[in-house]
Order: sequence, then C-alpha cells, then structure tokens
Amino acid sequence: MAKALLGVVGALLVIMGTVFALQGFGVLGGSSMSGSNTWAAAGPLIAAAGLVMLLGVMRGGHRPWNLALAKTPLDVATTADGSTVVVLLDGGQDSRGWPVVPDIVQWYDATTGALANSVTLPTDAASALAVAADGTVGVVGQADNDYSSAGPATLWTIDPSTSTVTTTTLSDIRGQAESVAFDGTTAIIGGDTINEAALWSVPLSDPTTVTTTWLGAEDPSSVMTVPGVGIADDGSAYAVVDTDTPTSNGDSDSTQLWQVSDASSVAASASPVGSGPYSTTRSIGLAVADGLVQVAVAAGTPGTQEAHLLTYDTATQTTTDRDLGIPSPSAVTTDGDQVVVSTENRDFNLLVPEAGTTSYTVNAPAPELRLDSGGAQKLVVGADRAIGITSDDISQQYGPGVFEVTAPPTPAPTVAIHGTTATVSWAYPDTGMTSDSYVVSVTDATAQKDLAAPYSGVWEAASGADISVNVPGLTPGHSYTFSVTQHNDLYASAAGAAGATVPLPATTAPSTVTVSGPPTVGKRLAVKNVGAWETGARLCYVWYAGSTKVGTAASYTPKLSDLGKRIKVKVTGSAAGHTATSRTSPSAGPVRESVYVVKARVTVTGTAKVGNTLTGHIGTLPKGARVKWEWAEGFGRSAGLVRGPKSSATYTIPASGKGGRIVAIALVTVPGELPGGAVSKPTAVVRKR
Repeated sequence: MAKALLGVVGALLVIMGTVFALQGFGVLGGSSMSGSNTWAAAGPLIAAAGLVMLLGVMRGGHRPWNLALAKTPLDVATTADGSTVVVLLDGGQDSRGWPVVPDIVQWYDATTGALANSVTLPTDAASALAVAADGTVGVVGQADNDYSSAGPATLWTIDPSTSTVTTTTLSDIRGQAESVAFDGTTAIIGGDTINEAALWSVPLSDPTTVTTTWLGAEDPSSVMTVPGVGIADDGSAYAVVDTDTPTSNGDSDSTQLWQVSDASSVAASASPVGSGPYSTTRSIGLAVADGLVQVAVAAGTPGTQEAHLLTYDTATQTTTDRDLGIPSPSAVTTDGDQVVVSTENRDFNLLVPEAGTTSYTVNAPAPELRLDSGGAQKLVVGADRAIGITSDDISQQYGPGVFEVTAPPTPAPTVAIHGTTATVSWAYPDTGMTSDSYVVSVTDATAQKDLAAPYSGVWEAASGADISVNVPGLTPGHSYTFSVTQHNDLYASAAGAAGATVPLPATTAPSTVTVSGPPTVGKRLAVKNVGAWETGARLCYVWYAGSTKVGTAASYTPKLSDLGKRIKVKVTGSAAGHTATSRTSPSAGPVRESVYVVKARVTVTGTAKVGNTLTGHIGTLPKGARVKWEWAEGFGRSAGLVRGPKSSATYTIPASGKGGRIVAIALVTVPGELPGGAVSKPTAVVRKR
C-alpha cells in the first residue's frame, strides 16, 4: 500500500513539475506563473523529485537483510503495518549450562534490519509470540524452567512505547503454553498438560480474565501438543493438536484440527474438523487467511518424512490433503494468496493457488536461502516480503539468525544486437538467496508473436555483476521486445523491458570503385571495381562534376561545361534481404579538352626544285572538320617552319630551300576538340632549277 501511494505521489509530482516548468518557460500561457523565472527553476526540480520516487517504486523494495544473532530466535512476527519485525530470543544458558537466562524480545526495522528496541522477559521459558493490531506484543510460555518444578503457563503482554511488561498467569493449568494468536482484542493461546490439550482465551483489555477450553478428552497414554493456533476473519479460532501414542510397534502420531466457534469465548464450542489419515505424522504449524486454514504436516516414518499440506475450507467445511513432494517441513505461513513452506534443508517452496480451486501448485525445486543458519523455524509472509528465523541445526554447522526475503527489484535491461543474436543484460539483484533465477521473454513485434519458449536460468550469487543472456536465431529486419523478470522462488519482480531491431545484413560491395581513365571532354568514363558486388545486386550510379550531380547512368561522358572540374561517382548496391551499401570513388581530373587525333594521311605532290609549287593533300576527315596548313623545311638555308598562319595547301619553293627537304603539316580542327596535326613524309632533296 505504501509503495502504491509513493507511486501515485511520484506521478503527480512529475506531472505538476512539468506543467510548472512549461509555464515558467512561457510555453503554456494564461497563468500568473507563465514567464516566471521562479517556476522555470522550481518546475524541473519538482518533476525530478517525482521521478526519483517513481524509480524507487519501480525498482521494488530495499536490499534484503540477514542478521546473525548471538541468541537463538524462538518466534517472529511483524506489526500490522509491516514496518517492524518482532523476534523472541532464547536467553541461553548460565555458567552451569542450565537454560535459565531470561528470554528477550527485540524489535527490528523491517527496511534496514537495524535493532530498534529490546526488552528482557521475567522468564527463561517463553515459547511463542504474536503482535496485536495496536502493536502490543504477546508472549506465552512457562513462568520458569529450572528443572525443579515447571512454572504455570503464562502470558506476557508488552507495550512497545514504554517497554512495560504485564504478566498474566494461566492458573487453570500447569502446562506448556506453545502457541499464540491475536485478533486485535483477544489472545488465543494453545498449550498442553502432557496428556491433554487446551486453548486459553485472554481479552487484552483484562489479561486477568482467562477462559479455558479442552481439546478432546485426557489420554494418560499419549503426549499431546498444540504447535499452532490461528483466528479467522469470522472470529473462529483454530488449533492443531498433535498426539503421540506409544504402541507395541513404536509411537503412533496423529494430527487433528480443532475449531472454536468464538475466539473470545472458547468455552462455547470446540469440535474437531479435520485430521490427516497418517499412521505417523508431526504437525509443524498452522496459518489462517481468507477462509482457509493451512496446516503443514511431516508425514511418514521418521527419516523419510515428506511435507503434506492440510487445507481446511471454512466455507465448505472440507479438508484437502496434498502431498507436496518436498522434504519434511520446518515452518508454514500464508497470506491467503500464497502458502510458503520452509523445509529442514533450508529450502523454501512457494505454493501457488490454482484458479477457482483450493489446490496449489508447488514451485520446486526451490533455491536455498543464503543464510548462515538452518531451516526456517517460523515465517511471516506478505505480498512482497517474507520474514523468518532460524536456529542451530543438528550438525551445529549454522548459527541462529533472523532474515528477510524481498521481491527482486524491477530489472532495467539493455539490449545489444550482434548479427542475429541479441545480448540482454541487467544488474544482478542480490535477493538474498544462494541461487536466484530469471526469465527472459521475447516477443517478435514485427511478426506479432512470442518466441516458442522463454529463456531462463539460475545464477549463483555474484552481487554487483551484470547478468547477460544471449538470444540467438532472430530474424533480420524484425523488431523485438525483451522482457525480464527476476525470481527468488518466494517472489517475482515486475517485468522490465527493452526493445531492439535486428538490422538486415549489408550488401556485399567492392573494396573500392574508381573512374576509368583521365576525365576528358567527349571521352566516355566507366566505373572500375576492386572486388565484386553481391550476386543479384541492383546498382545505382550518381556522377558528380565538382559538387554538381551530372549523371545517373553506368557511364558518363564529360562535357565542355565540365572543364576544370573533378569527376567522381557514387555507386549504391542493394540486394533482397540486405541493406544497401554505397561506395564513392576518389575524385579524378580536372576535366580537360580532348585533342583530335588525325588518322587521315597527309601527302605532298609536285617536284622538289627551286621555284616549283608543292601541294599538300589529306585523306577523309569528319564532317565539319577544318584544315590549316603549315610547311617546314629541313637542312636548307632556312630550316624550320617556312609559312605562317595564312599559309595554304600550296607552297612555292624559294632559292633558300635548295639542298633541304620539305614537309607539309595539316592542322585539323573538329567541333568539341582541340586541333590535331599530321605531317607528310619529307620530299626529295630540293635541287636547283
């Protein structure tokens, strides 16, 4: 309830802080707070405080605690609001080894495990305690235990605010008070005189008024005990009675459940309502909630006993017996929604109710509690927390202690994708068990279905270490939700979730792409690959002259407008079931004009004599080609170029040309290209006329 209230308050603070901040920053108008620097500063602080409260609630409770005690605990209970744990401790032995040291009641903070108060009782033979709704603590037992004479059964009530102890002697019987329960106004005490069992009803308003009810007739041949009592919501009291009767074949134990119609006046009516059909039994305890009375029983021959659960339905007045399939129990408790049984080997088993029935499914095997002690002798269970006590076991391997088991915090998982495998990680919760467990459920959001089986496991205690689970075989391109719950077999956390999308594999691409050849106006450029593209990949091209996109075909021919610019190409490949991959070539260039290559043959006609005229000729040229002629002389008196820009296709040999050789030079210009030249063969040596 407190956590829910904190969650509501935290959510309100987040909303209020956000609204105040938006008004302070001027985003929301129409208020006196709009545009106020005060609320611009205060709003985020209020929202942050609320967020902290929300996160605290979402992460669950505090870290569980486990206290080693110098003295052995006998019983444990919690206050009605769950804030305090009350423990009854055995005082221990004196210097003679006699158990005559006074017993102690201690109060612990349920959140931290810190000791809050301690009261010494005027007895060394207390056996059980209970806590009333107003916090009053009741302890039952014998007045003393000095081996000389057993004191009378006694009730001690303690006011925790003053630590005042009030003693009420149950003078009707000099026997053992073994169990106690409170309903807010009355204490119900179970006890025995060895040969017969009884209930005492003690009104808390007047502890001197005691009413006694005998549970069955006295049996001098049997030993009877009352290990558990409880009060139902309708005011009825219940007691479980164990009877140990010696026979020729050994002891014969039996368990019987008694109902008293009015807990405030037990003398009114008492009747047996259920028993176990066992030849050998030992009842461990009794717990009552929501109209169901639960009795844990160790059934079978000693050494091979197994746990049975007797469930008495007060509405139908029927008793159900079920074999839990777990070892002999040491304690039982219930809050109505669940039953928890602790076994002697330190295991816990949570019994989950089956819908619409009084049957329970046993969660087994259950993990051990991480304690330096034996099995839990007493348990108090709630919606998200259990409190228990432990004492020395037979082997003396473990010491006494009081412990808490809480619901694990809500995990905050993160997801990393590696190929088709997801790695889900979160912080180790350290719930106080030697082995904690987890479940990772995976939902394919794209296909709208859950994976066939959740991923689960158990890890050994490793406080502070992150937990990682690999989820293989995911489908590329699909989005998934990974939900993580943590368990300690008493409780489960709320689910923490994270999402991730498995990327498609990249299309295989060449290591590099380049532009073929130097970029020249009019010359076609293609793409050269170093490596291969994915088989079946569709390729898209984008050509750039400088930063300008100039083409999208597989090749590109530079234009005059590209002169001086550098050329590059980006190639993108995409294949089915893959993500696209792009490669961009290095820039090539700059773009230059092309020089026309003259392939036509140049020839000269005429006789090489001084005064004669020579004529130059050229073969077939492209349409639109223009020709300029130049003439050159070699080895004569005017070697070199002999005609200027106005030269023509004819040349008259001057006297200075005697003794040399003449060549014709054709300069050919075609549209879009620089002029190219071709030279004729030299003439014969020029002779005198």
